[in-house]
Amino acid sequence: MDGDGIPDYRWLDNNNDGRFTLQWGGEDGDPIVVDLDRDGDGILNTNEDPSQGQTHPDNDDTDNDGYKDGDDLFPFNPNAHADFDNDGIADYYDFDDDNDGFSDKDEAYSKTDPNDANKYPEVDVDKDFMSDPYESYAGTNPTVNDSDNDGFNDGIDVFPMDKYEWIDSDADGEGNNRDNNDDNDAVIDYWEKIGITHGYYSGNISTTTWNRDIDLIGADDEDLRDSDNDRVPDLIEKKAAALFKDMFDNGSDQYKRAVWRMHEGINNWDDPDGDNNRNFVLYNANIDNKTDT
Repeated sequence: MDGDGIPDYRWLDNNNDGRFTLQWGGEDGDPIVVDLDRDGDGILNTNEDPSQGQTHPDNDDTDNDGYKDGDDLFPFNPNAHADFDNDGIADYYDFDDDNDGFSDKDEAYSKTDPNDANKYPEVDVDKDFMSDPYESYAGTNPTVNDSDNDGFNDGIDVFPMDKYEWIDSDADGEGNNRDNNDDNDAVIDYWEKIGITHGYYSGNISTTTWNRDIDLIGADDEDLRDSDNDRVPDLIEKKAAALFKDMFDNGSDQYKRAVWRMHEGINNWDDPDGDNNRNFVLYNANIDNKTDT
């Protein structure tokens, strides 16, 4: 497969009939593995098991980003492959690749090396790790270390002029506070939070990454299995259903009526009869035989 001169398998005449049955599970059984790294990606076949969330032994570049799996620190992410400062954040998402305190954008603007921690901008009057020339360019205040007063110094604030945002985990241009999918994977933060809160997964909503390109239907790993292929693992859906049932069973009559209206496609937030009580139904504000409350 990988053209290294080593055959992937060798067939044997296990039943001693003088013939080779070149069929998996045939009269001679299965062949023996010869090449311990069939795809030549630098990872042993035994350490590539897709059912366990690992790469595939017959695919040398799982995420098709041009870097073999053995050389790719993030083999499931087509946007990432390296981590220069070994901080666990891929360079593609890392605000500061060399971890010298100054952002890569600042260093590019200041013409210092973003991959050398010993080379960084020198002029920084307010000591916020954002150089004064770059502050003038970005529109921040070079004499105030936190221009938007959100508690994060300008140099570490991805949005230094937005007091409601300061980090962007997936580097998609949308701050985590507004972003409903911080890591830009196949599962939104809401579902990930449920899974993390109840101990199914480790990390946080910005690091619990689900690969869009892997079909989770029938996955051997129970934590990954997604029977209906809606990109929400079964464990999380079952927990969410249990939580909702508990809330409904113990909720007020008003809450139950609101749930009924939502189920019927009725918007709870409008007020067609104009009495300033939001209790919306399609044509009649009391179609459920309950007055507005």
